[in-house]
Amino acid sequence: MLKPKGAKNRRKGRLLLRVRVSDPASVERVEFLVNGRVVRVDRRAPFRKRIAYRAKQRKKLALSVRVVQTSGEVTTETLRRLTVGRRR
Repeated sequence: MLKPKGAKNRRKGRLLLRVRVSDPASVERVEFLVNGRVVRVDRRAPFRKRIAYRAKQRKKLALSVRVVQTSGEVTTETLRRLTVGRRR
């Protein structure tokens, strides 16, 4: 279970996702996905996204990133699967 800094068993909090690429100039965009849905498109380095969550119950999240290069090549990678929210 993810526990935000500062308090235990909080029902809300934030996650910070960061993506580092070896050659940022060759990247057209980076798409951040939560449970398969695009939640942000970032076109300039540093590539990052803050995700705020509010969970009355425990909730599972799948965090992924899709990198689209200027050449048209697309790479998708699952960053992490985690559960947020309050323990019962």
